[in-house]
Amino acid sequence: MKTGRVLWGVMLSAAFLSCGRAKPGFCPPATPAAVPLAAIDTLMGQQPDSALSLLLAFSQAHDTERLAPYDRHRFHLFLSEALYKNDCGQSNRDAVLKARPYFDSLSEAFPKDPALALLSARAHYMQGVGGYEKDSVVEACREYLQALEVMEGRFEEKELTGEKARFMALTYTRLTEMFSDFYLHNQAIYYGRQSMAYLSKYEACPNHLASMLEYIGMHYQMSGQLDSADTYYRQALGMVRDTSSLTFRDIVGHYTYLSYYQKRENTDDVLEQITSLLSQAESDEEILARSLTVGGIYFREKRFDVVAEYLRQVYHETSDLEIKRQAAEWLVEICKSQNKQKEAAAYAVFLAQFATLGETQSTVKSKVTELCWQYELEKQERVYHDGKLKAGNRVLVMLLSLVVLSVVLFLWLWRRHRSRLRCAERQHEQVMQGRDRELEAKEEELSLLKERMEAASFTEETVCRHIFRVMQREHFKAHMDCAIYKEFALDKIQLMALHDAVDRHFPNFTTDLRKAYPTLTKDDLNYCRLYLLDLNEAEVSALMQRAYTTVCDRSRKLKRVFGTADHPSVFLRDKVMR
Repeated sequence: MKTGRVLWGVMLSAAFLSCGRAKPGFCPPATPAAVPLAAIDTLMGQQPDSALSLLLAFSQAHDTERLAPYDRHRFHLFLSEALYKNDCGQSNRDAVLKARPYFDSLSEAFPKDPALALLSARAHYMQGVGGYEKDSVVEACREYLQALEVMEGRFEEKELTGEKARFMALTYTRLTEMFSDFYLHNQAIYYGRQSMAYLSKYEACPNHLASMLEYIGMHYQMSGQLDSADTYYRQALGMVRDTSSLTFRDIVGHYTYLSYYQKRENTDDVLEQITSLLSQAESDEEILARSLTVGGIYFREKRFDVVAEYLRQVYHETSDLEIKRQAAEWLVEICKSQNKQKEAAAYAVFLAQFATLGETQSTVKSKVTELCWQYELEKQERVYHDGKLKAGNRVLVMLLSLVVLSVVLFLWLWRRHRSRLRCAERQHEQVMQGRDRELEAKEEELSLLKERMEAASFTEETVCRHIFRVMQREHFKAHMDCAIYKEFALDKIQLMALHDAVDRHFPNFTTDLRKAYPTLTKDDLNYCRLYLLDLNEAEVSALMQRAYTTVCDRSRKLKRVFGTADHPSVFLRDKVMR
């Protein structure tokens, strides 16, 4: 009976504590500016030009700096969004910079208020837009990711519909465009597909869906995944309803060029289709973009006399620096082949400015890639902890129900009769478990001692100590370009030193492996020696300067050759210890 009273007391205490921690909901101040600002915000999603006009009129009718803090910060956030949606520059960046921490603090103080969470995310997003406009790409990327973190942290996936889904799609689209500008194809594809998921959630305009499908297809094509590019282009074409639109012509242009690249159609047919698109162009920039495509086909066909006409027109008339650079690169090669050194030099002078830009972009690429990698890790941790919290809540409910329905009665009826028996059983189990743990600990100690005695001298070799120092100093990441870690690559002398060290400490290691597995190549044996140091694929990728996927393929090959499901490092270390 005493046990039952204790459990009931615990349940009541938990209920009182949860009530005591509950925070009241946020109540926006009832000010004269609140109603018109709310109406403008509603209009923003449908008619951003009208919203901008109303905001400008509002600023003339009110001294915005004397508004209540909530209204003042909302006004500046809405003005920033309206300027962006009307293709105007950000004129109130400092005010948005102040609005962001204001809404962050409100959202943290009232985590159950969805309107505050959305305002916080929008403030981060607009700060990212402002950062991108002033070429602070890393800042922009950080703010976009922060906006996503706020949304994903405050809303369940099923709640991200309607305007919330539209906001998520817009944020992922901005990230897609940013990584596209840096030709980071894998990231652009990933964020493009995320954007597609949210575009589909709120039934976006078919042209928006088609444009994103085309975007993803372009990056699959540029990364050499032509079948995937073909699939996305076909889906994009199926989305477009207006066959006279620029979107449709762009998709047809890319799909036609892909057909030429895959050699599914002959060159003349492809040129005829693109020339037809050229005749339908509605602007000078579209004409120049199509002309560059035609020029690219002629360039690949080595028809330099014809291509030069197209490319010179593109180079001299386009305002798009990327298109101008591509035209200049091809013209340099054409002029050199035609012995027009002076003209080639002029194009080369133009291209020289991009060399320094490339170095700067390389640094920015590394930083934004690292930001996204860190964000994904934190997102996985957040999902994991949220799952644990939900599971804990379910367990708590089940536990309380069990306590109410059965545990109290069970303890009350049987505790006196079975307490001694259970105590004895627990003691017996503890004794047995203790013995088992002691035996396991001794076996592990013996095993470790044996391994240390046999391998200690090997790991003290100069080349091994060098590798371990690198591993301690650097944290190599999977799926990163191995060229980033080029400075840590092992040269031929170091590989030979590792070869000699292995054969000295583990006699006949190389010979026995070759005899037992004749299909192993010289490179396979180099990988095997590295695996004796218990390295993972990311570390081997950096040391051998091979792509991470290549190292993974090699690892799978070694498992097939050895006929084992264990990692090669486990198999090889076990082999040398025997």
